[in-house]
Amino acid sequence: MHHFVNDLAQFVSGKFSVRVEGNYGEVEESARYLLHLVACKFPAVHWKAIRKAVHLRTFMELRLVDKSVSFIDEIPHDLLIKLKCLRVLSLEGIYHKGLPDSVTGLIHLRYLDLSGAKMHMLRESIGSLYNLETLKLVGCSNLQELPNDFHKLVNIRYLDITFTSLKWMPLFMSALTNLQNLSDFFVGKEYGSSIGELGVLSDLHGSLFIHNIEHIGFVDSEKAKLNEKEFLQKLTLEWGENSDTENSQQEKAILNMLQPHINLKELSIYNYLGTEFSNWVGNSIFRNVLFIELKGSKYCCKLPTLGKLPSLKELRIAKFDGLVSVGSEFYGNETCSSVVTESFGSLETLRIENMSAWEDWKQPNETNKAFAVLKELHINSCPRLTGDLPINLPSLTLLVIRDCKKLISSLPTTSSLRVFNIDNCGNLKFPSRIYQFNQTLTSMYLHNSFDSLELLSLDIFPNLKSLDVSGCKNLKAITISGKMRLRPPILDSLCSLSISNCPKLVCFPTEGFFAPKLTLLSIDNCEELKSLPPKMDHHMPSLIELQLWRCPQIQPIEKWPTDLRSVSIWNCDQLIARQLEWKQSNPIDFTDLTASQAFTVKSEDCFSTITSSTLVSEIDRKALSSSSQKKSFVKRVFR
Repeated sequence: MHHFVNDLAQFVSGKFSVRVEGNYGEVEESARYLLHLVACKFPAVHWKAIRKAVHLRTFMELRLVDKSVSFIDEIPHDLLIKLKCLRVLSLEGIYHKGLPDSVTGLIHLRYLDLSGAKMHMLRESIGSLYNLETLKLVGCSNLQELPNDFHKLVNIRYLDITFTSLKWMPLFMSALTNLQNLSDFFVGKEYGSSIGELGVLSDLHGSLFIHNIEHIGFVDSEKAKLNEKEFLQKLTLEWGENSDTENSQQEKAILNMLQPHINLKELSIYNYLGTEFSNWVGNSIFRNVLFIELKGSKYCCKLPTLGKLPSLKELRIAKFDGLVSVGSEFYGNETCSSVVTESFGSLETLRIENMSAWEDWKQPNETNKAFAVLKELHINSCPRLTGDLPINLPSLTLLVIRDCKKLISSLPTTSSLRVFNIDNCGNLKFPSRIYQFNQTLTSMYLHNSFDSLELLSLDIFPNLKSLDVSGCKNLKAITISGKMRLRPPILDSLCSLSISNCPKLVCFPTEGFFAPKLTLLSIDNCEELKSLPPKMDHHMPSLIELQLWRCPQIQPIEKWPTDLRSVSIWNCDQLIARQLEWKQSNPIDFTDLTASQAFTVKSEDCFSTITSSTLVSEIDRKALSSSSQKKSFVKRVFR
């Protein structure tokens, strides 16, 4: 049906609408709409091919390839003179230095997209496009200024200057009273429009990113009247990354004046220079706010009260270099009360990152119910944090803690956790009440953490699909708790098991474990490990990839799993050197091993007694005699 409708549309449009791909021939004079689909890596715009199409209303480039691909053809000076009927001109990604002066002839142009162009500035003549309503300059990374006559574009409604290098806005921006979408406003230090020019632009919609707020004076900030722009959905306020101040109170006063309308949904504040935030940040009157990001407030010593925002779903906090403690002010219950209150009642995602001085996280009193629906908690790179983490998070499904070496707090209790990711947190203790979330856990990553952990029981995680343990320096054994009645225990959800850099790991459960869905088993740099789980051929029927690296004491494998597709063995000297010796007194079928499509063996010492040619010949002879049905067999033995 879709193809039928498409064919019908093309038939009805006839020669008026032309759709071409790649290189194309001459476009007829009757064409009104031309769509060029860029489907190859190095296309070219054939300007000569459209010289006859003087009645074109629309010329668009639609790119189906990587955005980084650039065009090299330049726009002929006289071409735009002939295309006087153009309403839409989209040249996204075309490599050129800018439009020629003949653009002034496109008096009917409504839509102009030059996104990705490599120009440093727009020509002054663009100010004559009085009917222009949309101008897109997204990703013009070399663009440093807009023309002085920009204010003459009195009908412009949509201006997108995201990811440009503008230093200031042209003068008289207040003349663009029809402007409804303004992506960015750059405040110049000495030149350009002041932020006060935004005051009369009362119809702004969508998002607005205000750059270089350190250049704003108090009077100008008041004239901006952001609190009157009821259609703004997202506001970003940014002080320069390397900026500084001698008056933090003035910075707070300026932030006060930049208070948005209460309809706002998303707020981001970067590199704020005050010591504390304005009271409007976190005020419960902002009932529609869903997202807040506060980043780079190097002088701020406390967080604003955000716990009373009724609709807040995601909160990101980062790089508060002066923040040492988070207390009751964060939740909004600074006074003691016997009345039960709720903080962060709608928050689902909390990210706290790169807090170099943060040491203490005080939890609210017992009458405050906080984080009732929190699903994701991320705490990254907080090297001085010791505690305390939130105690009860009933809805938590994802817990990520990284690079918090001094953290000694108990982990949150929850009955819904699915992903448990702890990295570089050596002082943490493995939760003694792990049973509180073991039934729901599907992925567990323990990297360079839990230095006190010696035994890890697999069978208490019945739904675990992926286990990755690395750098647990005191881990001695992977065990079975004894709570399961079946012997060997069945881990019928486990798909991936990786263990690395555990120098004291000695063994797996002696009775083994049944893992019918396990496809990957990887063990690396476990110097004391002497054996793999027994009966792998029966207990791991789905195993297709086996990696054994730097485990010098691992003993020979009695029976290899038959469905292996990839085997990688590196510096497992006992395994390699004794595999053939074991064969002489045990009925080992090496064809199980050679059934692998990729078989890699590398060792430094074993080849002094067992040469690579001997190993190959023993394997190869058996493989060819009893596995001739194999269509492909790849062996690589590295010296």
